[in-house]
Amino acid sequence: STLSPFPNQACLANYIHLVIWSLAVAKGVGPVFTKGSDVPSTSRWNTSWLILAGINQAIGQKAAGMTNGSDFSRYAKSKKGYVIGTISCLWLTGTMVSFVGLVTTAACQKIYGEIYWNRKSFARAEEGRN
Repeated sequence: STLSPFPNQACLANYIHLVIWSLAVAKGVGPVFTKGSDVPSTSRWNTSWLILAGINQAIGQKAAGMTNGSDFSRYAKSKKGYVIGTISCLWLTGTMVSFVGLVTTAACQKIYGEIYWNRKSFARAEEGRN
């Protein structure tokens, strides 16, 4: 049995629609992209440790897929298929989903005046706006 490609296409169309909508309504990205962030003097972490924490999170989200690479390669029909699948899944999709999420969140900050990282909170805010 083969899986239908429709859910993937619907998800991609939804992502594209959401980013275009948010950028059009906000007329660009919000201050998240242009305003810097200051580490409070009361924080026990300095900027260097926060950068390392960000790198750790970026690698950590891909670590499970890399660890299970041998399982994925066992089911691949060819070495080329495994390599293409791994690159497209881990790097391209992971980067694009993160980018679309950041751009949409930044634009929605201009629309709602607040940052919504949770989709349910965003949906409630949109419901209240209409």
